[in-house]
Amino acid sequence: MGGALGLAVAVTYAFRRVAELTAWADGVPARVTSARTEVFHDAFLAGACFATAGLVLTLILLPMSKSPASEAASV
Repeated sequence: MGGALGLAVAVTYAFRRVAELTAWADGVPARVTSARTEVFHDAFLAGACFATAGLVLTLILLPMSKSPASEAASV
């Protein structure tokens, strides 16, 4: 579920510029290829940002949690 939601957000973020890039390409094959690459680059960047945010949250929140074994040992 989380992966599908992340993919949906990344694609929505990336494809927000399709109309602008299509107008810029103006039917020139090299520009069309560049426009397509730009859209996928944006999607990859959005996914990388989500992955980085997840890693940072994990590193911050993981040390705060206590396992049941460590709680039992301290009693």
